[in-house]
Amino acid sequence: MRSQLAWSRLEVLGFLLAGCALAYPFWHTARPPIEDMPQHVAMVRMLGHLHDDTLGYAAYYELSGRNPPYLAWYSVIVALSYLVGPVAAVKCAYTAPIVLTPLAVRATLRSLGRPTGVAWAASGLTWNSMLLLGFVQFLTAVPALFFGIAAAVRLLDEPTRRGRWSCGAWALLTFCCHPFASFVLLCCLAGVMVTAREGARKSLVLACTPVALAVLAWALLVGGDGQARGAPVYVAAEQARQDVPLWLGDILSGPGDELRLAAWLGLVAVGCLAAFCDPRDSEPFPNKLRVRALGAVGLGLMAAYFVLPIAVGWIWPIAPRALLLGSLLLLVALPWSRRLAPVLVTLHLTLTAVTAVQVTTAFAAFEEEEGDFETAMEHIPMRTRFALWAPRTDSAHVGWWPYTHWGGWVHAERGGGTAFSFASHPSMPVAWRSSLPPPPPIPGNGIQVHRASPARDLPWFEHVLVRGDGTALARSGLFQPVYVGREWSVWERTTPGSVRVRAPAPAWTDHR
Repeated sequence: MRSQLAWSRLEVLGFLLAGCALAYPFWHTARPPIEDMPQHVAMVRMLGHLHDDTLGYAAYYELSGRNPPYLAWYSVIVALSYLVGPVAAVKCAYTAPIVLTPLAVRATLRSLGRPTGVAWAASGLTWNSMLLLGFVQFLTAVPALFFGIAAAVRLLDEPTRRGRWSCGAWALLTFCCHPFASFVLLCCLAGVMVTAREGARKSLVLACTPVALAVLAWALLVGGDGQARGAPVYVAAEQARQDVPLWLGDILSGPGDELRLAAWLGLVAVGCLAAFCDPRDSEPFPNKLRVRALGAVGLGLMAAYFVLPIAVGWIWPIAPRALLLGSLLLLVALPWSRRLAPVLVTLHLTLTAVTAVQVTTAFAAFEEEEGDFETAMEHIPMRTRFALWAPRTDSAHVGWWPYTHWGGWVHAERGGGTAFSFASHPSMPVAWRSSLPPPPPIPGNGIQVHRASPARDLPWFEHVLVRGDGTALARSGLFQPVYVGREWSVWERTTPGSVRVRAPAPAWTDHR
């Protein structure tokens, strides 16, 4: 017993160290190339310092009370920001799912009586496109979901009051992070309770009923409040199949991460095939029906990836979330070779190390590419109205569009009002002041300022931060440069502009 306990503690320590290695790139760079991260930092700053006169947020924004789950999530990060600052607090928020997801999968495997070595394979899915795009609430919900499954299985095996509170708490945390993950958790719990005794099922139902009602209320009162206006956008099945590597791991420039994802898939396939080919090599299934139920949910999510829309209005992406959760659930359900377990774990650890090195190297190169941004930001006054002019938002070192929301760093540091912030997002707890007209309607509602006409659309703004060519601003005669660097420039309005905002902006839509 003592040797098993010591091994379990050693294994947990190994998972923690591996998770810290995977999360190291966030702490290696001052401003990681995570697309939504600048906006999350700005939102945390606004919530924590809304009425700070030095920053002047209150002149443009107010608390909205929309979407209580997100407000609860942000409240925790804001409280942490008072101790470590908003940037470090948001980095902690991104670090948590990287470190905790493999541990949560391990907890689920252990509750089902399966070998916990399978959880090392979950480390291969931590760096995915959801992370690079910055969907931190959804990613935080992933470990909460698996810890919730583990708590539910333990509750079904041994119904106790403490077990009910634990299961209910994880279900509530999952809901506060992301409603879609909460819905998936409820499906998983419905599956694992099939073989339970009547009394145990009643305990699980009692634990999860409040969260089930919360999900229903959210869907009726928030999700259905007209906030996701727009026709669903679907992707053809063949295109969706080709995009699977993109969503699961193709996050860097070059073929390195694609090869790493292929190696990860090969290791998973070898472990499964070895168990299938020799049933004596597969571990026994003490909870066979529960494992199969979770596998069925995983397969259902994989199928849903091909039939769900990629976007509905401003909600993007939808289907790839099902792909990631389905892949992790299948890891829990697939057979695992006992004979090859030491080799497979060693190789998965090697891939973890390779991932950490690859991502850290790419992030360091991106920091060099970022250039003189810090100097440029120092030339933007406090409390100003500014816009980000970035004709190119991609990077030579990481995937997707890391510079799309780069103005969020300025908004967090210098305050004031900006062309776009997450306050324009219908699910956020801060909104544009209801007593003010919204910012000028420019393309992408502030995201694609470079497509606007400076003379026609930008007089409201006092400063424009430019990445790349600012010739259009010079030709307008409305702005003059106050700083011109290697990568960035800052332009100041030279003529008095009307601060009266024109027609209201349309509902926010993602430019992607």
